[in-house]
Amino acid sequence: RRWAMVHDLLPVTPLGLYRYTIETNSGPQQKEAVLGEADPLWVELRHMHIAAVLNSLAEKAKQFSSANKGARLTGEATTGSIKKVVENLPRFMEQQAKLSVHTSIAAHINMLLQQRGLSDIGRTEQDVVFGEATSKDIVTLLNTFKTRPTDMTQAEKLRLLLLYAASHPEKFDDAERSRWMKATGLSNADLATVTNLECLGVTVNKKASAFTSTFRTTKSKRPTVHERQSEWDLSRFLPTLHALARAVDAGDLSKNEFPSLGGDGGGSRNGGTW
Repeated sequence: RRWAMVHDLLPVTPLGLYRYTIETNSGPQQKEAVLGEADPLWVELRHMHIAAVLNSLAEKAKQFSSANKGARLTGEATTGSIKKVVENLPRFMEQQAKLSVHTSIAAHINMLLQQRGLSDIGRTEQDVVFGEATSKDIVTLLNTFKTRPTDMTQAEKLRLLLLYAASHPEKFDDAERSRWMKATGLSNADLATVTNLECLGVTVNKKASAFTSTFRTTKSKRPTVHERQSEWDLSRFLPTLHALARAVDAGDLSKNEFPSLGGDGGGSRNGGTW
């Protein structure tokens, strides 16, 4: 979503102050704007997919140009036309400034997506979570970035491994960790972060083999992954919390698995635990 991308990628302060640069006839000019509830365009666009934002801004720019012809002088200016332009100028300037802010934000985000290859990273992350990508696909992505001007950050590499470990149980041992350290350039401490997913109930480490009369013939079950129908290929994943919240609202939550949430959700609407 655009709100998350703005705060993750752009230099926006905790209070929503965004500083940016625009090109004018006299050269670059520093500007700043506050992204908050007082900005109707921010409120409208902040939760939209970035592709939808770009389409929306293009349409708004077209509408703005068409609707504000009265703020421009064309041909031979008359006293009446000059008066009309002067009257419309404050509103024109305010609308133009608001549109300029969000056009700048969208252009900046789009530039970073291309420069840092974030779409490729996001696509691989999502494929890993859905079980559609393997460790070979991750290595291919890592090698691709070695030929680009900008490599993946350590945080991006670590996040990719965390997703792989969380969605592909029992894949790591000492030898596997060494291979990943070599492929990613991550440290021992970084790989320890992956192993620590075990503290959250994720089965990261391979089970020690034991010769017993009973042999294990089934693979570890992969976690359930929820998917949404979306026109955007990087907007398929739904967090498990979304499914739980829907189950609470519908009264379908298992009482045995979630007793502290009131089970069927009935108590939550009548002063219960929710």
